[in-house]
Amino acid sequence: MMHLIKYEWKKTLFLKLFLLAVVLIGEAIFLFCAFTRDFDSLAMNVSILILSLGLMLSPIISILQNLSLLQRELNCKEAYMLYLTPHNSFTILGAKWILSLMETVIWTALAVAFATVDTLLLIHVTVGFTPDVMSKFNELVQVALTPKTLQIVLQLCFLFFAGLLQFESIAVIAIVLQATFLHWKRGSGFVILVLYLLLMYLSTTILMHLPFSSYMLFPFAGSYLSMRALGQVLVSLLLSAAYFVISSLLLEKKRNI
Repeated sequence: MMHLIKYEWKKTLFLKLFLLAVVLIGEAIFLFCAFTRDFDSLAMNVSILILSLGLMLSPIISILQNLSLLQRELNCKEAYMLYLTPHNSFTILGAKWILSLMETVIWTALAVAFATVDTLLLIHVTVGFTPDVMSKFNELVQVALTPKTLQIVLQLCFLFFAGLLQFESIAVIAIVLQATFLHWKRGSGFVILVLYLLLMYLSTTILMHLPFSSYMLFPFAGSYLSMRALGQVLVSLLLSAAYFVISSLLLEKKRNI
């Protein structure tokens, strides 16, 4: 599995490095403007735009690149090479999914790191860490660590990653269905889109009609998870697992033809 993950990482490394370079350029411009106190310049506004869009869109672009690569691998003339590898379909698709999850975690960590460093830098450059500023900063931290805030953040994180996993699983099964039954057929790209929208609608409908209340279930990390949020996460994971198994079985069946 690790060998496949490294192989998939190398195949998509150029775009990741390009996105990282764009973000670092935006950060460099931001730091220069901050240290020179040039807060109202065009360069500062451009750097903020680059950082915001770069860190927000980079994980999405990475996932779309991985899905596009899978679609090309299954539909190119050399697609048969994928079925001649010694790895089964579960391992092949699993490596692609794990890589996307790792990239999302990495980009999220970078976004948190840049936001923290830039915020502290702006405070230091503009007003300095005076006792009054530190007091207000501590009050803000205390508000951020209240059970209510942690509850919202925790549930949003769980729902975000579960939704991300489901998005990729639905896209993968749509690509595999197209490559299995509509290989080299005209209009197959449109079929992928329709399949994706139908499966996404089905999953969303199921998640929105779960018979769970908003009753708080148990304490976790100083906060709480509601029955509804936990139910949505668990059902989303189950649906993603089902899509993953179906996709792998379809690929495995095609390998054995």
